[in-house]
Amino acid sequence: MRGMATENFRSWNQCSQCTDLTFGPVGACCSGSGTCSDGILEAACLADPDATWFSCELCSDVQAQCEPIGACCLCDGTCLEFITEAECQANSMFVIYRPAAACSVAACVTVGACCFEASCQDGLTEDQCLSNPNAVFYVVCEICSAIDCGGGACCLPDGTCMQLLPPECAAQDGLYQGEGTICPAPGGPRVSVTDKGSLLIYSKVDIRWDAAGFVTRDTFLSLTNDFPEDVTVQMYFINGDPPLDAGGIERAHPGWNWVDNRITLTGDQPTFWSALTGQPAAGGLSPFTALDPGFPPGRSDGLGGRMLRGYVIAWAVSPFGAEIRWNHLSGNGVIVDYALGAAWEYLPWSFAVVANVANGGLTGGPTQIDLSGLEFAHAYDLLLVNFQAVRHVLGPGAAQHLRAAESLPAREPPDGPRQDADRRPGQPAL
Repeated sequence: MRGMATENFRSWNQCSQCTDLTFGPVGACCSGSGTCSDGILEAACLADPDATWFSCELCSDVQAQCEPIGACCLCDGTCLEFITEAECQANSMFVIYRPAAACSVAACVTVGACCFEASCQDGLTEDQCLSNPNAVFYVVCEICSAIDCGGGACCLPDGTCMQLLPPECAAQDGLYQGEGTICPAPGGPRVSVTDKGSLLIYSKVDIRWDAAGFVTRDTFLSLTNDFPEDVTVQMYFINGDPPLDAGGIERAHPGWNWVDNRITLTGDQPTFWSALTGQPAAGGLSPFTALDPGFPPGRSDGLGGRMLRGYVIAWAVSPFGAEIRWNHLSGNGVIVDYALGAAWEYLPWSFAVVANVANGGLTGGPTQIDLSGLEFAHAYDLLLVNFQAVRHVLGPGAAQHLRAAESLPAREPPDGPRQDADRRPGQPAL
């Protein structure tokens, strides 16, 4: 028995009921606004639909439960009714609490973060934000604590880069690179054939057969990891020719298709393989003929023989397939023509990771490789080559110059291929 004061109630009967002698039990009544009154009849209390009645209780005992209730406006415009402020604020989304209000009058609208230069304000509608011509409405339900109003680098469709906020970048069909990223300075790191990198592109794979089906040309590719730790390398073997429908005696051919390969190189390990067979690389790789299976092999070269052409992309990845910084990969390609008794060598395009992460650190997700100078080195916009018109006869001097150029050996820079300077395990890449 609580020993309640007699001035609050008219009688206390043997059944422990606080009773108004005329109308029945009384108790504490919490209104929707959070106020509490003692000695209130149930019917009188609940005449307020937002009120809560506590039979035979005092306000001093139920005050903790006597919180005001109202409407909770979520940032996406939805409304939660008959809810306390604490329950509203516990929602993971940005909220606005309207005490003692119903959803019918709360007028909930969509709100988000508004950036004005370097400052930010939460809980504004898009119209409220854009009433300032220099403001940018971020996105609905975003909050200032989770964004950087300084924006980041945005790669635009024309290949240029601008510092923009995500909505500005999306409006220009750009690719946003992340909060705080910076557009690379003009003349920044570029793709190379002499520097080591984390991604290599072997630009030419060429396999040929004669009319009898004998191999007359093959391509041998090498890949080296010069860091004293293991690394996994993901590779795409890509068919360089378009699809071709069947015609006459010629079978149909797939085109522009690819096959996945993955290889693990131990510390300081080189390896090589034949594009035709995929051997002898450790564990073996897919033969290039997997891109166009069938007999006779390859497609017609128009001269009575057969051919299969394409290229290879190889890049360092984590065990989960995400690209990583590993500027310690190098390689070469050697095309051997058995019919001519000749061979020629080329170096793959090498893209170093320029993102500010340690060796082995993740540079991005496993769905996209960025060659814009933010994650990997820039790719070139244009490739300029000499053009020789068909049937044009070269003069003796030009022919002599070409022969001299063909005889030049492949050379590395005086100091050898460049790489991350610090080769010790566990140290940040420079």
